[in-house]
Amino acid sequence: MLLEQYKEKGTEFIKDLDGEFTFIIFDFKKNIILQSSDIFGIKPQWYNITEDGIIVSSFRSSVCQCSALEEEFTNRKINSK
Repeated sequence: MLLEQYKEKGTEFIKDLDGEFTFIIFDFKKNIILQSSDIFGIKPQWYNITEDGIIVSSFRSSVCQCSALEEEFTNRKINSK
């Protein structure tokens, strides 16, 4: 649904979203990464960029588990505020 809306309206579709949400869209044609979350930022997005790619999750533990990160990573999250 999000991709369909993005294709139709571009980033303007975000204004129509309601409720709790968080997402990332990788638009390789435009060479952009679009990240958004609800106005209250209830759902965080934790990430790590590695040599193999990018790991993104709403759960810090998932990102840490996938990438064997050190404790200093734990305070790094994407926040739209």
